[in-house]
Amino acid sequence: MLKYSNISNAAGRRRKEIIVQVATDGIANSMGEVRPVFLTSYSRFAEIVGTAGREFIAAMTVQPMLKFIVKLPYDSYTKNINPRDRILDGTVVYNISEVMNERMSNEKMVLWCVGEQ
Repeated sequence: MLKYSNISNAAGRRRKEIIVQVATDGIANSMGEVRPVFLTSYSRFAEIVGTAGREFIAAMTVQPMLKFIVKLPYDSYTKNINPRDRILDGTVVYNISEVMNERMSNEKMVLWCVGEQ
């Protein structure tokens, strides 16, 4: 008999309820730029793991960026997540930089995310 600690996709680790927002094309502004509009699509319980902190210098200011790994169960909704979409964890916004189907097993989606603090 398998114990939960031996199962890599154990539901006990998915403790945070997150919201997945899907990006759609917005209306072009006066400069011709089309910025995405985010629509709330669904919520799932996920495991969120912080990986490392980095700082970038932009416009003479220091902007801290945090990297996170978000693990979701694979299903008909999560299999369609792409880097244009984003994740909400309460008031924290995570921008998705990479999406992977872990081990191509159709059990878990792993999202590499960056969130501004």
